[in-house]
Amino acid sequence: MGTGPVNLIKHLRKSASSADPVNSIKDMLKPLLKSLLKPLATGLFAVSLLIPVLCAGLILTAGPAEGADIAAGKHRYALNCVNCHGRAGKGMASFPALLGRDAEYIAGRLKRYRAREKVGPNSAIMMSLSGDLSDADIANLAAYISATFQ
Repeated sequence: MGTGPVNLIKHLRKSASSADPVNSIKDMLKPLLKSLLKPLATGLFAVSLLIPVLCAGLILTAGPAEGADIAAGKHRYALNCVNCHGRAGKGMASFPALLGRDAEYIAGRLKRYRAREKVGPNSAIMMSLSGDLSDADIANLAAYISATFQ
């Protein structure tokens, strides 16, 4: 069979008029599908091998936000955050634990509170405490919390 749409149409017409058109068309399409799917399958297999390597790389290189000052974050945490979240970040009463939270989560929450967005039952307190935080303060706090309370 030649290539191109004209030859494909000719072959389909010929197959349709044969005694067993379904199998004739199947036989015609098998090599075409194999030739199309083989590179795809090979590529998908290669990508599937790379995914764990890429994830491991992300995990191993994850750390404090770039440019964040952990010492400044520690100082700021001691001024306010420690009163409700505790020295070990375990939280107290209705104040949530910060253990295991990554920098992105902490920074996102602080930015939402700073924007006066209600997030939970303690939002009013967090809004008043985060209202004067700069982006650098938030990055520093997030870096300190994520690095310290794992």
